[in-house]
Amino acid sequence: MIELLDLGTGRPRPIVELFFRLGPDEIAAIQHAADAEALQRAAHKLKGTASILGMRRLAAASKELDDAARTDLDTARALIPALVEAFEATCKALRAELRD
Repeated sequence: MIELLDLGTGRPRPIVELFFRLGPDEIAAIQHAADAEALQRAAHKLKGTASILGMRRLAAASKELDDAARTDLDTARALIPALVEAFEATCKALRAELRD
């Protein structure tokens, strides 16, 4: 299983707090994407954010969704619940990291 967070990545508190504010909108964009192109763009955006911030599991789930949306919309939509779960688990881990 992919670790949730890359421990070697510095995540400044203001950036993480920004992610907490904007992340739910990115998830909503994925959940409500009207077509494959919109879904792919939203997943790609989240993949970039997650990769830069060392959110391994969320980056991997976003990449899988990004790739699937390029070829099969039904397959991509089936991956959304796993992406949402990865997002929630990542947020939980980030909150714990901020408390430390």
